[in-house]
Amino acid sequence: MITEILLELDNVMLVILLRNDQLLIQKVLETSGLFIRNDARSVTCNAIIYAFAAFNPIPNTIYVKHDHNYQKLGISYFQFRYDENASEAVQMMNGKMIEGEQNEIEYQKLDQRLTHPTYIKQKPQSKQIQLKKEEANLKFLFISNINPQTSLQTLELLLTPFCTINAFLFKYGQFNKHNYSLVKFQTEGDAINAFDHLDAKKVDQSIIHLHTIILRVDNLDEDTNEVALTNFIQSKLPNIYIRVILIYNNMNLPKSLGFRLINFDTINDAQQAINDLNIPKLHQNGNAFKLTWLQPNEQIHEKVQKMK
Repeated sequence: MITEILLELDNVMLVILLRNDQLLIQKVLETSGLFIRNDARSVTCNAIIYAFAAFNPIPNTIYVKHDHNYQKLGISYFQFRYDENASEAVQMMNGKMIEGEQNEIEYQKLDQRLTHPTYIKQKPQSKQIQLKKEEANLKFLFISNINPQTSLQTLELLLTPFCTINAFLFKYGQFNKHNYSLVKFQTEGDAINAFDHLDAKKVDQSIIHLHTIILRVDNLDEDTNEVALTNFIQSKLPNIYIRVILIYNNMNLPKSLGFRLINFDTINDAQQAINDLNIPKLHQNGNAFKLTWLQPNEQIHEKVQKMK
């Protein structure tokens, strides 16, 4: 009978295999390295980098191997600088779907006779702003400053650790202008975790930012486009920066549903917009629109306009 024993000695994890009390194998369990099974055939090193970006894997340690037999799934392994990042990755990513296949993650088991790179085990204290639960009760986040080269597929890989309901990528038609996204999460905890792990993350050479402050604009004219609404609000509040997403009715794409979502950088900016801009008219003979806070249980299943 073979028995496996797991020991922790001076922050080093050992795997010991015994057969009838006789030592067979002794390997180091590398707590800053991960081994992934069941990689889809389409998984590349870049896909692993994006899917695990929230935990800061070391790019030059990532290796993906696919079998010559196309019926077999691939494997990959990589390392982190800190044990904490690897531990979070195991907790949040084990069993997740990547490129259509459910992965299995375990710590790397390294032969003790070989020399392996050593990284700092304890993660330094971060000064990153923490998102409070009361600020995430909408379960929505805006992501701004997305590189024009970043695709929706890449965005979905970045969001793999967090349970999302849907994600829209809003792309500008203008060359080299940064895009932004609207993401709805299943729980407040998922929104908080996404903010904590992805805010100020560098993706495709651009540092993305996550935002929680979202207002809804109702009763707009059907032919109101995003450019007109943005220009109107900024003409009234020139010192406030906003991002607008136009919602389309699936049954009548040329016409809008009559509401938009607007993201603000601060609660004070959003409240000033509510105080100063409620019940204005965008057009002389148009409807009087109204700004309100986006409600927690609001459903958004419509399509998002691409700005031209």
